[in-house]
Amino acid sequence: MNAWHWSLSLMLLAACAAEVHAQKAQKAQKAPSTAHGLFSDVQVFRLYVSSASPVSARALVNARRFFDSHLPGGYRLEIVNIGDHVEQARRDQVVASPTLLRLSPLPQRRFIGDMSNTARLCDWLDVAPPADS
Repeated sequence: MNAWHWSLSLMLLAACAAEVHAQKAQKAQKAPSTAHGLFSDVQVFRLYVSSASPVSARALVNARRFFDSHLPGGYRLEIVNIGDHVEQARRDQVVASPTLLRLSPLPQRRFIGDMSNTARLCDWLDVAPPADS
């Protein structure tokens, strides 16, 4: 493995560690719930990435930035490395990396790419773009 691959792997590992920390912080905060005990305002996403791909590294950074600006406090993002979780990717019918799945609210949706096209993401999620865009 050359130095470029090592630095990319370290960058993705650091981003995943930051994601785990952010998920723990979100769990520590109480989210509003409905009468059924379910989260009403939280959208749940799963981002499938490949550890050796620069596109996956960009997708992770772009997805986090997008959700923080468009759905602050209203989302949960799970990061899954396809190489480590092949069966889960197969069950979710993931055929490309990176792939973002919206798990809830239903219907499930898929978005493939590095998440840099915020206008398409806004349209896909049916959220308004920020006022300064």
